[in-house]
Amino acid sequence: MLKTTRMVFLFLTAFAISAGSLSAEVFQSVKWNLMPSVFIPFNSSTDLYNTGTGFKLYAEIPYFTYFQTGINAGYNIIPTLAENDLTMTTIGLNTGFNYFLSSRLNMSLFADGGYYFASYNSTKEKNPYIGGNLRASYYLKPNFSISAEGGYYKFMTSADPRFEGVKVSVGGTFSSGSSIDGKINIGIKTMLLKVPVKKQIPVSIEPLYASFLSCIEEDALTGINILESQAGYIYLPDFDAGSLYMPFSSQ
Repeated sequence: MLKTTRMVFLFLTAFAISAGSLSAEVFQSVKWNLMPSVFIPFNSSTDLYNTGTGFKLYAEIPYFTYFQTGINAGYNIIPTLAENDLTMTTIGLNTGFNYFLSSRLNMSLFADGGYYFASYNSTKEKNPYIGGNLRASYYLKPNFSISAEGGYYKFMTSADPRFEGVKVSVGGTFSSGSSIDGKINIGIKTMLLKVPVKKQIPVSIEPLYASFLSCIEEDALTGINILESQAGYIYLPDFDAGSLYMPFSSQ
């Protein structure tokens, strides 16, 4: 229990340092993830619990292209082998890495830690939890994606884990971003705007296009010749003869 509490403390400290290094401009880009989940008990939890369900809401901030940090809250119902269910409300922080494998497919690897508030019969408790997740998101639009997530969690008590198991989630992500200096350089739109767009002239107008370019090239060469022969003038100024004070004319 003490070791886990220290891990959660170190995790929260790292989160605070990373969040403190972000500029106010970066905070204008937020990803909202709503992830319905299934919890599958593992190890000693299989002797006490059945598969449970729940959901989690993430608010995440991508920064420096490959990193993200955020806060989250969740609610889980874990059936027990007895008559009543275990319910857990969670509040935590998460931080990790994200990378676009293509213009639309993003992968995220992040740690999650915080506290859970459990209730079973008349018993209530508050203890730390810690977990890790791998998420894949496919963007259907620049600001919306569908996501699938898998992770492993431990909900601690003073002795053995209250519950530990695998979490599987499928949900959606909505992203709100902002433009900085005319260029969106944070969040998912950085990658989506890099999709190359091929422009091709229809075959039917290629002869007309070639003739148009030829005319432009001919006129440009004519203008260059005039500028070279008239000291940079296209239209000559009025003639002024030279004098003692200006021993050269205007032409």
